[in-house]
Amino acid sequence: MKIITNSLFMLAIVLVACQSNKPTDNIVTDVNTNAIIPQISTDSNSKATDSKSSAEILMEKSDCYTCHSMDTKLIGPSFIEISEKYKNTKDDVQKLSDKIINGGSGVWGEVPMQAHSQMSKEDAAEMVKFILSIK
Repeated sequence: MKIITNSLFMLAIVLVACQSNKPTDNIVTDVNTNAIIPQISTDSNSKATDSKSSAEILMEKSDCYTCHSMDTKLIGPSFIEISEKYKNTKDDVQKLSDKIINGGSGVWGEVPMQAHSQMSKEDAAEMVKFILSIK
């Protein structure tokens, strides 16, 4: 029974992690056709890119915020907890970038972090450097 319960729990985590986090602020529905129409902002002061670093934009496009938040533990540790545990060194950036790409478990609890094998090492390192700069 415990195996079934654990399996269902893990399946639920995977399903939640696979959900899209893409914002829908810029999407409207055509009243006549029910078609979804993306709205492209022409505002030069676009809030999406003005104050966010490229690492933050990468994190939003990925599924990071499904399991992590800036300052509160969700499924995984908060970004602040991660930045307090690791130093912004070449070795830690490499270690955490590899963990993002390959997945991992055991450091923050029993729930494993899913692998993000489609992510480039450069993008993962950029996100790690941003996370480790948070204090």
